[in-house]
Amino acid sequence: DHYKATHLLPPLGDFRRYRVLEWLNFISTDVHKGFGPLFSADLSEEIKESVFRPILRRKFDFVNAKLNQNSYLVGEAFTLADSYMFAMIRWTSHCKIETSKLLSLTRYFKELQQRNSIQKALREEELIG
Repeated sequence: DHYKATHLLPPLGDFRRYRVLEWLNFISTDVHKGFGPLFSADLSEEIKESVFRPILRRKFDFVNAKLNQNSYLVGEAFTLADSYMFAMIRWTSHCKIETSKLLSLTRYFKELQQRNSIQKALREEELIG
């Protein structure tokens, strides 16, 4: 809001803003939080596979279904929610969440990887060379 980056978060009064906020809430409370148990050394691999990974797989199935309809989470424009979802999709390979059969999610992730802003962020975080 301070920088008037309305391409990332539409301004107050624009209904698209609330759709972006809705996605940010879903990602933080359903997806991001769902990864927590997978990072726990206290849980067995069996519990992770039988309980926690299936829950996250369903969340990514939901995202994939939404991406069947749009290029991005909130339509045809990249927003803050897409950058957050990009980070969550990156975690899937580290946490053994199979997403390769989710074609729209796979397309979306590949396209996001090509964005200059994401490439820059990955370099700054030293996640790529």
